[in-house]
Amino acid sequence: MKIDIPTHFCPQPFNYLHTSVSGRWKPCCRTDWSKKAESFEEWWFEDEDLTQLRSEMLTAPGDMCKKVCQVACTNLENKGVRSYRNDAYDDFVSDSKAIELIKNFKKTGMSVSSKRFITLKPKGLGNFCNLKCFMCPPHLSSSRSTEMIKMSNDTAKIFYKNGIDDLKSSIKINNKQIKKYQELYLEIIELMGNQLRGINLSGGEPTMITGFTPILDKLVESGHSKEMNLFFNSNMTKMSLLENNFADYFKEFKNVDIQASIDNVGKYDEWQRYPTKFNEIEECINFIRAKYPKVYLSANTTWSVLNIEFVEEINNFLKTNNLNLATPFNFVFQPIALSAGNHPNKKALIENYSNSNIFWIKNIINELKNTKFNEMHLYSLGAYAKELDEIRGTNALELWPWLNKYYD
Repeated sequence: MKIDIPTHFCPQPFNYLHTSVSGRWKPCCRTDWSKKAESFEEWWFEDEDLTQLRSEMLTAPGDMCKKVCQVACTNLENKGVRSYRNDAYDDFVSDSKAIELIKNFKKTGMSVSSKRFITLKPKGLGNFCNLKCFMCPPHLSSSRSTEMIKMSNDTAKIFYKNGIDDLKSSIKINNKQIKKYQELYLEIIELMGNQLRGINLSGGEPTMITGFTPILDKLVESGHSKEMNLFFNSNMTKMSLLENNFADYFKEFKNVDIQASIDNVGKYDEWQRYPTKFNEIEECINFIRAKYPKVYLSANTTWSVLNIEFVEEINNFLKTNNLNLATPFNFVFQPIALSAGNHPNKKALIENYSNSNIFWIKNIINELKNTKFNEMHLYSLGAYAKELDEIRGTNALELWPWLNKYYD
């Protein structure tokens, strides 16, 4: 039986279970929209906004679609850039479970199925990370937050409206709720374990966040893991994958998919993802492939103003190491001062990339073409880079000479 699925449809509100680090429920991991609900059941089965959103996905986009999808996906698609929704849509319509899920919603008004269809994305279980990536929201990394608190309030305002105070508040909320949300996810596994198709871990550095351990152990002990996919991003440092026992979980899951966070090459990546050592990335890739050949490895690049000029170099590294670039493209939009499309030499980059034979280059070109240039954001970037250099003992100007104009 064939069911017509509207082109604006996104399956995330139907098959993705996600909370934000503030403990609010979200219908998608990319959206900023969230809502408070007292329990999983209240959110998944009873929430009127979620039900309305699901209905709009199957009929016509309305207010809920606009609230949830506009910034996260629709704006990207209007630029000619492939969005998270595009990938999720393609995966969903090619899945035999799609028909049953949609039929059940139309019949009952709820997202239920007799098959495994939910991907669980637990958040709020810790933010430990050994890196201080310059574009990462500081409250999502323990190392970043420790560093940012030492910086000026003006710099912190690049990421938070009220600067350091907002950062401290986010850290406090995150640390306070870990046990509460462990209990929540354990309850979800108890209630819906036979409908979970996968678990998606993000950080911090997922392999180093001990808050995930009870969740993973529960999935293993219950036997559900053998029918599930394990997916996570990793910074691919020795500490994350070579010097702990997280990899012991790999054999317990049906499939394992790792996206290696690679934002540049060599010394450029080492500045952006300080204090990573670039040679460790290759070492970890080789280790995983040798010891766990069934694990699927790809690369996840966060495109910002500092690496958008190194597309060819990044692509060459990926080809050399037999890594596919994960889609959809992960462009920095917030903070806006780090936006990939705000590069000062964007016209030259567009001209250069127009002659490239990289099959995904159109996404980069469209982001550059369709993002309005604002030089004031570059002054914010320069001040931020200078303060990072002073704290870390690094020198961004040696790597990006064009920053000199905005550095002081």
